[in-house]
Formats: sequence, C-alpha cells, structure tokens
Amino acid sequence: YTVRCQVADMRNLYESLDEVTVKDTLEGDNMYTCSQCGKKVRAEKRACFKKLPHILCFNTMRYTFNMLTMLKEKVNTHFSFPLRLNMASYVEKYLMPQHYKEERLKANDEEEEQYEYDLIGVTVHTGTADGGHYYSFIKDRSAGARDKWFLFNDAEVKPFDPNQIAAECFGGEMTSKTYDSVTDKFMDFSFEKTNSAYMLFYERCPLSNENIEYPSTTLESGDSSSNSSQCPASPTPSTTFELSKELEDWIWQDNMHFIQDKNIFEHTYF
Repeated sequence: YTVRCQVADMRNLYESLDEVTVKDTLEGDNMYTCSQCGKKVRAEKRACFKKLPHILCFNTMRYTFNMLTMLKEKVNTHFSFPLRLNMASYVEKYLMPQHYKEERLKANDEEEEQYEYDLIGVTVHTGTADGGHYYSFIKDRSAGARDKWFLFNDAEVKPFDPNQIAAECFGGEMTSKTYDSVTDKFMDFSFEKTNSAYMLFYERCPLSNENIEYPSTTLESGDSSSNSSQCPASPTPSTTFELSKELEDWIWQDNMHFIQDKNIFEHTYF
C-alpha cells in the first residue's frame, strides 16, 4: 500500500495524514442523496484506514505543476517524519468507532491490532522536477543488527548514521559561508536543499512488544538523539535462496570485474 502525502504547507508526516483523513461536511448544494429515502440530507465524508498492511509506504508529493508559469516544480520545503510512526489516530476504529464496532460484530473478529511502525527505509531524490538522481537509506533488519543503516547509491554501499536522516532527508534550507569581496568578510548565504525524501517505508512493530511504551520520535534537523525509541529487533529467520546457474555465473563475473577495477584504480598506487 502506498499513501500519497501532501508536502506543501505541511510541517511533518502527521500533519499530512491529518489532511488525508480530515472530515468533509456535505451540505447546501453539495448535500448527499440518501440511498434509502432518496432525499438530500446533510452528511459527513472522510477517508480513513480500514486495515493497515505490514509494510506501509508513503509517497511525498514533492512535485507540483505551477499553473501560472506552466512549469513543473519541486517542493523543497522542510518536511519531517518520525522514526516511530503511530497510526492509531487515522484508522477506522478511532475515526468511526460506531461503524467499526458494527463491522467487527458482523465478522465476529476480535483480532488484536498494532498501530506502531518503525522507519526501515527512505528513498531520496536530489535534483529538480525535470531531472535528478535517486538513492536510498535502508535499515538492516537482520537479527542482531539493531540500528544499523546503509546508504545504497548505485554501486556504492556504505554504513550510514541514522542520526543524519534529518539533515539528509527532510529538505528545507541550509546555510553556507560565502566570501564577500566588497566587505572582505564571510557572509551567511541560505539556499534550498535539492535533496529530500521521496518515498518512506515503515514496518509494523511486532505485537509482542505492545505493552512497552515508546515515544513517537520525530527527527528534527540537527537532532543527535539516538534511536532508542524504536522497537527491539525481532529475530529474523535465516532464509536460503537457490540461484539459477546463469544468475550465479553473472554475479560471479560482476564481482570479479569489480575487484579488478578496484585493484587497478587503487589510490595507494598513484
């Protein structure tokens, strides 16, 4: 499931979700036609999440079309998102409790639900609305790899400090020192970042940790706090994959070419 989230005029993911689930009152000329009596009646309409998936994806709407200039534009404003996301305020159980109870009674469903999600990946776009480059920050979810993140940028894969997510993914402005020859001083120069999160990936926390209280931590620029608010890593069963002979040979040859190029262009030889 992918949820499209408004970024323009929004400060964070929670505000964007509030906008998605906001209640719309149908009245006046826009009144609802009742399917039972056929009359125009005042009604309320809203969107909510009926059932949440194990992996929840968000598409930040960073691209817009300017009707004045008739050009595509990228929204580079600051937009934060939490390491721990609580979806309880956006589900049918909270927004439409009466309808939720009736549905559950009909289905005779008493299944426990978990509404907390951990951030497991971010796809970043750097550039403009006309072009750019994508790369990803991904959390290692294997057993014993708590809070380990990696940068995946084409052929480059290296460890990444999750405390830098705010600086690398939230967008907004950054300040740089620029030398002014007229005043013979270094001046602060602010400009918009062109790198910001385009896709967010969250994984539902296991129900076994439901009784443990964790704060909903939203990273802010310059925040150096640790990720202790995240769910304890759940054991991941080892999986064995069988590769076809063709794919195995291709991977082997690709690795050999990589090692040869690395040795040829080794900096210690130059």
